Amino acid sequence: MPTVSELESPIDSAPAVLSATPADVGSAEAAQPATDVVSGEFVHLAREVARFASEQPGRGWLAVLPTLAITVALQISLLLSPPWWLAIALACTLSVFLVRVFIFVHDIEHRALFRHSRLGRWLLLPFSIYYIYPPSVWRDRHQDHHRRNCQLDNDDIDGQVPLYSTTEWEQRGGLVRFAYRAVRSWTGMILGWIPFFILPVAMAAGKRPWALLWPIAQVGAVIACGMLLGWATAWWALILPIWIATILGTILFFVQHNAPGLDFRMPGDWKYGHAALRSSTYLDLPRWQHWLLGNIGYHHIHHINDRIPFYRLPEVMAAVPALQQPVQVKLSLSAINRCLRLQLWDPDLGRLISIREYNRNQAAIAAPATQPNSRAPDLSQAEPLS
Repeated sequence: MPTVSELESPIDSAPAVLSATPADVGSAEAAQPATDVVSGEFVHLAREVARFASEQPGRGWLAVLPTLAITVALQISLLLSPPWWLAIALACTLSVFLVRVFIFVHDIEHRALFRHSRLGRWLLLPFSIYYIYPPSVWRDRHQDHHRRNCQLDNDDIDGQVPLYSTTEWEQRGGLVRFAYRAVRSWTGMILGWIPFFILPVAMAAGKRPWALLWPIAQVGAVIACGMLLGWATAWWALILPIWIATILGTILFFVQHNAPGLDFRMPGDWKYGHAALRSSTYLDLPRWQHWLLGNIGYHHIHHINDRIPFYRLPEVMAAVPALQQPVQVKLSLSAINRCLRLQLWDPDLGRLISIREYNRNQAAIAAPATQPNSRAPDLSQAEPLS
């Protein structure tokens, strides 16, 4: 069984100066590994951002309590078996609020929210059952994602969508290629519940068998609801909202680290600060959508300092000019499709490319140089994606 310390111990993923609070940024700078510093300017940026890594407890509770009240009200409304047309609207709304609650749980694990409130942490703990992720299992995977954000050719990084360079793609067999393309497609987004939620927990159960309590609790809730209130109610009240929430969460995570304009590095050239600013996006959304999604769209700032509470991220961006020109992506179907088409990193071109473009480039390279009227392809131009 998990201990209290396992449930409450926070993520400690970023280099010290990057995840520091105002109180410890001075001492943390001295401990900063040189390989993690892009430049003196970035250390200055990290220090400037660190002043926002302090909680304002009143704002935290004001955000959490109404959200939890609405989430519980939506859940109860669905359990009362409303008409199907109303159930669809309620289920979709509940799924968005489940994503917002997930951001709260996420911030707790980063010690950005309820850092000094055990009541707040335990109040949100039951909601982790919706995501079938025991906090310590999710924490370990997410910690690895922050520590090695978007490193190339690193299959052992947990907690992120795999990305192959063209060299690594050439070394992979047919089955691995098929699985890779499936995960990085609409199929992977729609069925993201399996590879990004169920499988990690199942794999963790080898060392921590108690981790299975979370999926067992979720399945048990669905079965109990089906037997007591009917299987239609179980579908509308539990299965559909959770499924939509995982789809939305998977899409969000994908576009945050896989979009035109991002830059990726091999482990030897990788730097924490560069990955935060150039391998993470900012979601260009209306203010109300940022609110619904717990400001997770300010993702480049979150990767600079993961101790900044979600409700202060817009404040940081407004106050720090160096953060106001990130790689941006919209959350429209066309923008998501464009991100999904970019499946490989081409180190020669220094950008993400589609597999179709990769195949075309390989065919052009393999074509006989003596072919009449042939000329070398211009690989510097991006493939039209529309």
